[in-house]
Amino acid sequence: MCNQCTARRKDPPPVEKQKLHRYTHALARCTRKAEQSPDGVTPTTEDRMSALEETVWMLTGKIERMEATLSRVERLLLCSLSDRNQASASAT
Repeated sequence: MCNQCTARRKDPPPVEKQKLHRYTHALARCTRKAEQSPDGVTPTTEDRMSALEETVWMLTGKIERMEATLSRVERLLLCSLSDRNQASASAT
């Protein structure tokens, strides 16, 4: 399922495995909602909420790590730029 093709009411071309049919179109994979857990018991609302909160907690940690990495990259780029500017200033 492609958001852009769906919005334009076009049928997307066949897609091989997880490849994008166009590099500018992100694909979403739709799956059926699991009505029962593997042991055959229907999960309660509390169980589903708990699983959702666990997923949110995990994603929050990933976002924090990504922000820390981005901050380090920004610092490295700024240091690199300032070193380059100092080198060009001393060369002239």
